[in-house]
Amino acid sequence: GPTRRAARWSALVADVHRGLSSLDPQSLTDVVWSLAVVGHRDNRLLAAICHQAFQHIEAFSPSNLAITSWSFATLAYRDDMVMKRINRQALSRLSEFEAQSLANLAWALATMRFKDDVLMHHL
Repeated sequence: GPTRRAARWSALVADVHRGLSSLDPQSLTDVVWSLAVVGHRDNRLLAAICHQAFQHIEAFSPSNLAITSWSFATLAYRDDMVMKRINRQALSRLSEFEAQSLANLAWALATMRFKDDVLMHHL
């Protein structure tokens, strides 16, 4: 029933939280995207994801950068330090972005009302 499902979900989220430090950029992106798709905003988990993303942002692909930004925006979760880091990384690699990833990144910035004149000028 619903109570068992909720307990399983809570256990899954706790397991993910405990294992975050071992996740690669693609897995971190998959986790935050999954949370966004199901609409599960867990501020402690999102802060931990931001911490991991901040440390490993150079290893994120353009798609990872865009999907991670989209996911945070979808969850109405904003971490300015991580977004600045994502934006700087995106700016240095704009030529590698596909149109959909650029659109997702621009949508995320607009949705979060995150002002980045330099990046937006290049988009």
